[in-house]
Amino acid sequence: MNSSANPLVGTRLQRLDSPTADLLSLVLTQPGADKQVLLVRLRGRPLGLGLVESRPIGEAASPTISKLRKHIQGAVIESAEFTPEGHLHCMLRRGDQQRCLEFSFGEKAGNCVLYTTEGRPIVALHQGTRVGHSRPDPTTLTLAALTAMGQRLLMSLQDQTQDPEWRHLGQTLKRRRTSLTRRLTKIEQEQARGQEASALRTLGSQLLSQLHSMVVVDGQVELTDYTQDPPQRLWLELQPQQTPQAYAQQLFERARRFERGARIAAERAASTRTEIAEVDTLLAQVRDPATSTLPLEALQRKARALGTRGVQAPANRSPSGQSSATQRPRQPYREFRSRNGLTIRVGRGAKDNDQLTLHHSRPNDLFLHVRGVPGAHVIVALGRDGQCPTETLIDGAALAVHFSRLHREAIVDVSYTHKRHVRKPKGAAPGQVMLQQEKVLPLRMDQEHLRHLLATEHKN
Repeated sequence: MNSSANPLVGTRLQRLDSPTADLLSLVLTQPGADKQVLLVRLRGRPLGLGLVESRPIGEAASPTISKLRKHIQGAVIESAEFTPEGHLHCMLRRGDQQRCLEFSFGEKAGNCVLYTTEGRPIVALHQGTRVGHSRPDPTTLTLAALTAMGQRLLMSLQDQTQDPEWRHLGQTLKRRRTSLTRRLTKIEQEQARGQEASALRTLGSQLLSQLHSMVVVDGQVELTDYTQDPPQRLWLELQPQQTPQAYAQQLFERARRFERGARIAAERAASTRTEIAEVDTLLAQVRDPATSTLPLEALQRKARALGTRGVQAPANRSPSGQSSATQRPRQPYREFRSRNGLTIRVGRGAKDNDQLTLHHSRPNDLFLHVRGVPGAHVIVALGRDGQCPTETLIDGAALAVHFSRLHREAIVDVSYTHKRHVRKPKGAAPGQVMLQQEKVLPLRMDQEHLRHLLATEHKN
């Protein structure tokens, strides 16, 4: 490897890999010198690039990596300099063809983009974080600085890839963030509908003010829209036997519904943004365990409190990766504690629901389930009197909603009865039961209350 002020210049790119979605490794060779690997980290902490002796083994190449390989493998680095923005700008030559490879590093993420000499992008590793083509700066690179950064990147990578529980927690948090982002998009769409309320009210008011001159022809009514300049003629279609007055009232009702929905959506959007920020903060600690002030168990509890599912999955696996019943017997339910200190059990799946309800509960226990849709069976362990405190009833209903298909809804109906009134019909599908003496609780979900409740989960 070139030991001059710039150790990258004159090396050949023999191989390109992406051991993880956040990392690139480029094998560099030079006649008369040992191979070295340039690691480039574009996500997580720390961001940056450095030299190591051997390439990490990881995931198979993605289509984007394969495309990038075709363009740069075998090319010689003619120059490598930092731009004023702090990005590494490399000029490559392969035969008569010259290309520019740029590694960008933003505040929270980076990118790798291959350009033509005219600045036209050819391949971008991450479409969402592409940076503009920038001019090189004469800042030099040193072998000592690249080697030190390479060791730091390698240690960070080993910390995360060697401990499956840290890796699994990061994956579940990323899935949680994706789910929250999708939820926020839908909420913002609902919130945008509130902007239609003003136009609906204006249309309804004009309709009522022009009743004296209005003519209805073939179920349509002519209206002059004075909000336009000049005024425009509109034709509104009425429903069969619907009067213009009734149509105006319908417009007012739609406006009220949109406004009410927009207010609720604004509250949900703010709450969801807060959840996303909390997940991002936790994810940053999980991605770089060396900088975290909390142990893994504390981070797992925080993740559960944020509604992240599947956090404990690797805990029941042997070192070989296979399930081990001798290490920790698997129970068909999760276990939580209510505000009154009572045990609440939640089935893990359809077959587990049957096991929980039919074999892990007593006749006086309380059974809860979201009404009308698939979801988990919830059992509240009660005494002989079968009395359930109101707070515990609400806790059990909240868990039933959270572990159902309606977990994103604001208000959900939850059915409940004592377990002795639950019947399993012959030939019914797994998890399907019938309720007798059913009661229904309309529950308004409180995300803050749910977080505290999820944090009480007991390992079993």
